[in-house]
Amino acid sequence: MSQPITPSHRRFSGRDFTEQELESIRDWISEKTLCREQLARRVCQEFGWINPAGKLKTMSCKVALLRMHRAELITLPELKRPAPQRRKKTDAGMLLPLPQSLITLSAEQLRHVRLDVVQTRADRAIYHQLLQAHHYLGAGSMAGAQLRYLARSGGEVVGALGFGASAWLVAGRDRFIGWSDSSRRAHLHLVVNNNRFLIPPWVQTRNLASRLLSLLSRRIEPPPSPA
Repeated sequence: MSQPITPSHRRFSGRDFTEQELESIRDWISEKTLCREQLARRVCQEFGWINPAGKLKTMSCKVALLRMHRAELITLPELKRPAPQRRKKTDAGMLLPLPQSLITLSAEQLRHVRLDVVQTRADRAIYHQLLQAHHYLGAGSMAGAQLRYLARSGGEVVGALGFGASAWLVAGRDRFIGWSDSSRRAHLHLVVNNNRFLIPPWVQTRNLASRLLSLLSRRIEPPPSPA
């Protein structure tokens, strides 16, 4: 019986893997010294799989390895069962106090609304609290590169926004941009996905959403290091 023809490469998580690279991955797995996290890091290091900021794309690699495993191209090491962890309690002092009345910003206050990158433990707690309580999708989690903001006016938090890595394929988006498949692969890292956009129900200010979007369009900065 003739052997099936093996394609020269396979595509996973936006990267083409040659048969030689797949064979290298199988060899590293056969050594039985690497867990899945370590394997993903080695694949990224050996194959130079990095993002535009020069960091290893371990999250994308772990997804790719899992899909290779499901396609029966490789056999991943068994998952290590993590020790049960106690759920951490959020410090009540970090939570956002419920407002006593509606917040309506004046035109002058609206001009001075700012966006703060969520970097501190206190801001992460406030962001999570707002999204979990008032966004229809909850706080959730985002895959890949991500960036979160709190919108503030003076000492008041008036919004919460979250951005993550773009989806590989979105038919409507790709038709609108009009790029080719090769152009999409080359420039997809320049596109971000707005995962969450929240103005709390007690903030009732006309044009606030437009103001936040205008601030985002002018704000260009590298994301903070992962916490």
